[in-house]
Amino acid sequence: GILAGLGPSAIDAQVVAWNSLEAVLAKFGRLAEAAKWTEKLMDMGDKEEDPGFVAEQACFVGNLLVRVGGERNCQLAVPLMERALAASGSPDLTGQPEAAQFRMQALALLGTAFMDLGAFDQSLSHCSALLADMEALGDAGGVASALRSRAMVHVKRGAAADACADLTKMLQLLVPGCAGLPEETRAALVEEAREQLDTLTPKP
Repeated sequence: GILAGLGPSAIDAQVVAWNSLEAVLAKFGRLAEAAKWTEKLMDMGDKEEDPGFVAEQACFVGNLLVRVGGERNCQLAVPLMERALAASGSPDLTGQPEAAQFRMQALALLGTAFMDLGAFDQSLSHCSALLADMEALGDAGGVASALRSRAMVHVKRGAAADACADLTKMLQLLVPGCAGLPEETRAALVEEAREQLDTLTPKP
């Protein structure tokens, strides 16, 4: 309350302090505490009507939570990433390149978090939305990566045929020289998809 009367510089100082706390806690692996500060920063971003700031904060900590994984971290990540997804669709960000980046990052992280939580339908819907975005962009590497993520969800929910369909599509895309992928990455993805298909295909 006091800050409001002190003008923008005090708000900036508070943001810097909270950001530092968030970064230090995250660095030391105290992610649940970091997420609390992230929420405070996001609330401030909402108040200041700055959706880019809200999405950026959520993606920073959401990414760490999902990367470390585990049920608790994924549960903390989901509401943050849902807010990032909502912020990325804000009219204030229309046509800004970062809006698409925030949206794709939020979709990817939600896909993974819901998969780890066993909420496969929600996971699939986010993976499919990401896939549609990548297809619309004509980004072959992004499409392959989204298919790989969706195939993993199918594997976890025990739908081998669906996983094989996505992996086969992925292999069809990953031809030498395909757009947006270094050759090493492409080769590694091809090998991974072939191994997965081999594992999932019933042996005679």
